[in-house]
Amino acid sequence: MSLLRRAGVTVRAGSRSGEPRFDWTDESTWDAALAVVRRILLVPHDGAVLTRPFVRRAKELGAERVVLLSGRGVDVPGYADAVSPIRRGLDAHLPDGVRRVLGRPPRDFAEFVRDAAASGAWRS
Repeated sequence: MSLLRRAGVTVRAGSRSGEPRFDWTDESTWDAALAVVRRILLVPHDGAVLTRPFVRRAKELGAERVVLLSGRGVDVPGYADAVSPIRRGLDAHLPDGVRRVLGRPPRDFAEFVRDAAASGAWRS
């Protein structure tokens, strides 16, 4: 967050002790935390599968871009099943703003990997 702030980007971290208060397990805190937010770097909550409903609510409140940082939570039973529709682009009806930002429909991760490998992006 410090790099974003140094670049002049307004940044707000969601936390139970922050203002506005955000608690993954208390959906009544989501709307205030998402107010005026357009871009989200999202770390899924451990122990509960809340990513899809949270992303859906973020879209309803005007979020244009959500980056799913999916390293956390992968060991939670059912996590992969819950986020795989997002990874595969099956929630394409949700990210209209993402589609506008990207200038294309969402892609699945395998397609991204094939394109990146073909472009030589990973050559040292």
